[in-house]
Amino acid sequence: MRQRAGGASYEPTHKCQRGKLKRLGPWRPAADKAVVAGSPACGSVVGDQGFSSDRSRESCADLCGEGAPVKGAATGKLFLPGAQRCTALPLLPDKRIVLTVSYSILFRQNPLDQLDALAPVVTQVFGGTDYDARSRLRRGWGFLERNATEEDARTASEAIGDLAGGVTVIDNAQLRTPADPQVMKAFEFAPTGISLQLQSPQKPECLVEWADVDIVAAGSFLEEVIRRESRGDEQTTGKLMMGLGIFMVTGIPMGIFGGGKKKKKETKPVKSSRVITFGRIVSKSGAQFAFSPDHFDFSGLGDQKQMNAAANLRLFLAELAQRTSAKLNVGTRLLLGNRSLTFANYTGLQDFETELLWLMNV
Repeated sequence: MRQRAGGASYEPTHKCQRGKLKRLGPWRPAADKAVVAGSPACGSVVGDQGFSSDRSRESCADLCGEGAPVKGAATGKLFLPGAQRCTALPLLPDKRIVLTVSYSILFRQNPLDQLDALAPVVTQVFGGTDYDARSRLRRGWGFLERNATEEDARTASEAIGDLAGGVTVIDNAQLRTPADPQVMKAFEFAPTGISLQLQSPQKPECLVEWADVDIVAAGSFLEEVIRRESRGDEQTTGKLMMGLGIFMVTGIPMGIFGGGKKKKKETKPVKSSRVITFGRIVSKSGAQFAFSPDHFDFSGLGDQKQMNAAANLRLFLAELAQRTSAKLNVGTRLLLGNRSLTFANYTGLQDFETELLWLMNV
């Protein structure tokens, strides 16, 4: 028997030895008690009382079983249900679990439009060099910080003031996020909105009203492709036919003239890159529609339709920008200014998605 703080006693049933639980006796949980996750440290025990230690509940869960922390009705303490749990000795009183709240700091306007004015302020708030500050602004895609404390967020907001329209501080748990994108294949302009033909057979068509179009976006990035190139002594059709003809006339085996069994092919990896270009339409409700210009029917442009996908993409984005009050991402603004998408400097899809998240929350 072991003594618990407060005078209560219990009988341990398991003991932790080098990361493994050794059973000491039958498991006899008290009817009115809940087992609290503790530590899997060597020498700890599992009993039927509700107590906890100051060590990691996560490591205990990894050792002793699965389950999410819940609140025990009988004891009011946190415990992981479904398995006996380690509890380190000596027994310590329960401690409150403080949940850390993180905040995102978002510019209300594109910070790249005021890069020179913002860089000194960002350097002052976050430290580092002027180059570090400019890199933070360029790679943030509208975000100044994605994981700030309340104090840091307040300091940054006061320092930036009205530059770039000021900043907005949002609890990360409250950020609006778009739904998974639906692939669209074609479109038609309607008086009240745009009718989209979707790839999904469950929902082949969708009408998005002009007033409901929230974001019009375009992007591109380089993707590295690795393929294997064959090489070796593969025979051409001419050599095979010549060998076959000589065999039929002379009876000499085909292999002597190169028409026999092929040698084993050797392969070597060949690296190349290709440009992935795409567009998105996001509604105010968060619905997201994606398309690839190379696999998209631009017939909805009517007489404006051109012979190449790049020109049609510009025309399509221009029509959406004219017919709606949608927010435009960097890629769309570049295309509408007759500039290349490569100047947006998206290093991958993550950059594009981060910019979309910023646009949805400003």
